[in-house]
Amino acid sequence: MISRLVRSAATLGLALLVVPLAANCTGSTLDTPPRPPRTDGGLVEAGVDTDASSGGAVDPEACTTDEDCGGTDPGSCSRWACNEDTRRCHTVSLGEGCNECGSGGVLRVHFYRMSQALAALVELPDGRHILIDTGDSPTRQFCGTACSTAHDHLIERLREDLEGAPIDMLWITHPHSDHVGGAVGVFENFDVTHYVDNGRDSDDNQIRIVHQRANQESTMTVVEPTREEIPIAGSGDLKLAAIVPPVWLSQCSTDRNACSILLRIDYCSSSVLFTGDAEIDEEEQIDTLGPATLLQAGHHGSSTSSGAEFLARVQPKYAVISSGREDEGLNDSYCHPRSVTVEGLTAALGGSGGNTLRAFDGQVSCRGNTDSHWIDVPASDRLWSTARDGDVVLSTTGDGTFVKE
Repeated sequence: MISRLVRSAATLGLALLVVPLAANCTGSTLDTPPRPPRTDGGLVEAGVDTDASSGGAVDPEACTTDEDCGGTDPGSCSRWACNEDTRRCHTVSLGEGCNECGSGGVLRVHFYRMSQALAALVELPDGRHILIDTGDSPTRQFCGTACSTAHDHLIERLREDLEGAPIDMLWITHPHSDHVGGAVGVFENFDVTHYVDNGRDSDDNQIRIVHQRANQESTMTVVEPTREEIPIAGSGDLKLAAIVPPVWLSQCSTDRNACSILLRIDYCSSSVLFTGDAEIDEEEQIDTLGPATLLQAGHHGSSTSSGAEFLARVQPKYAVISSGREDEGLNDSYCHPRSVTVEGLTAALGGSGGNTLRAFDGQVSCRGNTDSHWIDVPASDRLWSTARDGDVVLSTTGDGTFVKE
């Protein structure tokens, strides 16, 4: 069932921020409880005043022991305790040895090598997982063995990286086969708690089948634009934001890329922005909520995405292009990435670091091009490509930097 709620509690326990000029999330959203459940199983509201004796937040309900108040807040440097004088729960500091933001937890992003497609797994600091897109259908026409090999690789890597854990959220940026085509295989092999997409193109047979599985096996959420502004809400060190334009672009009916739903994840001072195949027209309409540390370069490095104005706003420190090799699968029809995009990303990242990326120069039509139009473009050492680098795994402790593992 697809419910139509803007914000509600859900089992993932994250804050799904619905972003302006106001995306509207219909379905279960992901709000973090303010602290662990009480021993009676109920959730206690966040403190609304201050305990003068402790300087901490206060729970208005009474307590007898510390156990009545829960425990350490996830990702914080405080714990809930019972004040002996007032018999009310309040927060107390864990001391100078605690890292105020993140408490040493790691956010890790796996960009899988998916040929001419996208799939990325985010490991949250508390061990939960978000999968952004699922690569292509293993049986896609004209793809040859590239799509089936990539799909098998995705399932194998997810088994290794999840280690038996569920996929807490499956986020489909838009309903093109190279982003949603592997979803049925994901449902067949893994437990999926929440499924999110833009709710469009449900008459397409591939999307209809995916929606059937999502409704049967998970909670389905639709992200759609609305002119009603939805308040931004946070959840401690970790925040999620669905980012779309105020209204869908007019070309959405003919170009599914134009209706990509972006996902922004903030962890302390680090952030990652997943753009799907959002193109320049959509980039110009969205509010990215400021700069982002790590950028998934839109549309596999196509010249239709990663516009100069967009990059100037996002100010990425790191970027990843998910694309196939020049003669691999369907990339002989798409020719991603384009040299102009690699150049623009490299400039945004501070200039070439001595690396190169293979890219199509765009001087002739992609179909029937010759090898002479694939060139080695000087590239930043903080720009990675799955075609060149294979699986790209980046991690952060929330300090504003990512490290390649």
